[in-house]
Amino acid sequence: MLSHYLPGYCRLLIIGGEPERFINLATQRNINIWNIRDLDHGVLSVEISLGSVKAVRYVAQATGCSLEIVEKRGLPIALRRFRRHKSFVFGAAFALLLLFFFSQSIVRVEIETERTLTEAEKTNILAISAEHQIKPYSFAWNIDWQAAAEDILRQTDGYSWVGYEKEGVLVRILLVEKTVSVKEDDANGNIVAKADGVIREILVYKGQKKAEVNEAVQEGDILISGFVEPAEQGTGKPYSVHPEGLVRGSVWYEATASCDLNELKPSATGETRDYIALYWQEREYLLWGTKENDFSDYEEESAVFPLGQLRLEIMRREEMAVKEGGYSKEEAKEIAIARAKAAVVTEITPGAKVVKEEVFPVFEDENTVTLRLVVETYEDMGTFIADGTEDGTGQAP
Repeated sequence: MLSHYLPGYCRLLIIGGEPERFINLATQRNINIWNIRDLDHGVLSVEISLGSVKAVRYVAQATGCSLEIVEKRGLPIALRRFRRHKSFVFGAAFALLLLFFFSQSIVRVEIETERTLTEAEKTNILAISAEHQIKPYSFAWNIDWQAAAEDILRQTDGYSWVGYEKEGVLVRILLVEKTVSVKEDDANGNIVAKADGVIREILVYKGQKKAEVNEAVQEGDILISGFVEPAEQGTGKPYSVHPEGLVRGSVWYEATASCDLNELKPSATGETRDYIALYWQEREYLLWGTKENDFSDYEEESAVFPLGQLRLEIMRREEMAVKEGGYSKEEAKEIAIARAKAAVVTEITPGAKVVKEEVFPVFEDENTVTLRLVVETYEDMGTFIADGTEDGTGQAP
């Protein structure tokens, strides 16, 4: 497991003495032992964390056992190997530091919009951005992008939305113009909710807003209407447009799954394959290990550490072989959660961002564990539905 790999662990042989009493006494002293195997001639093979080696020696003395360390593994062991090549370590660290600063730097700022801006408009927008340190030869780690966008909206006219996009050393200022159309577009209709949820963000480009931020909506509710009525009676005639806008919000998915404690579980052989990789702008730089996989059956774990525009990933594959009988209660809960996640993933809208996961107990007895998983996502909630009428009111002409 990755939780064992990060602090480091070792494989021990327990020879002679009272091995069963050794295991019981170690457990009583909260020494975590895993992958216990009974080898020939009364020899046990176990794995423990590096930090528990000293404590386990006292247990061995108390039970008349002798210990033999077969191998040590984990991140600390890998780092010790690096120490033998200090120049390489310093060079790699310096390269990572340069990559980090390079990824956070801004060299060029561009404006992206549908229409051509005058030089005065460009200068004004770039000046507002520069007040928030969004300018060439500055760094991006302390920038309040939202405040800068709000200042542009406040100090300029004609834009319904402003956003920033950073790609490497380039920052794009994205501008969406306000549009008021009295002309019928391709199709009459409405933007409606495609799922039950709560609206967190709504921007209207064309049409009339029919829902508010933090409002709970149900599937099919109108969010942006294509039938626009004047704000005050008698100030103008209603008209129809093809509605356009952006609606994002929270949507919840859930699944229930069970695990029988008597199911057969795969056992680990002790063979692992590890690698550490750095990612920058969709490029991968392998720092340690190999990505080649020669296991036919294995379990995979990974940990990701964001570093600004960089991403460090540690991956471990553990070979699985013959099956053993029975899960513990904790193992059964993990299996049930994994099964529920697999079921939920098929329901979640592609592109949705998972923001929260909660697990609730449903049923538990001596043989079965049943859990309910609730996943909250942040996603696009609107979809266009044509109403098939000529005036966009939804009424037959």
